[in-house]
Amino acid sequence: MSHYEDYNPAKHKGLPLFAIEDGPEDANGALPMFLRPVTDPAELATAKSVPYFYVVQIADQPEPA
Repeated sequence: MSHYEDYNPAKHKGLPLFAIEDGPEDANGALPMFLRPVTDPAELATAKSVPYFYVVQIADQPEPA
């Protein structure tokens, strides 16, 4: 199971960054969220000024049996 932490530009410098985005509305009216890897240099620079739209992966652990 992956664990993520809110992006902090000072603390997470150099870690892969993921953007938080809303998916399409499902049949129940819910808006699922998904994470998209950020690779565009311009978006990486923007993330420093609006870090609350981004997360970093801090651990990747096996699923419980």
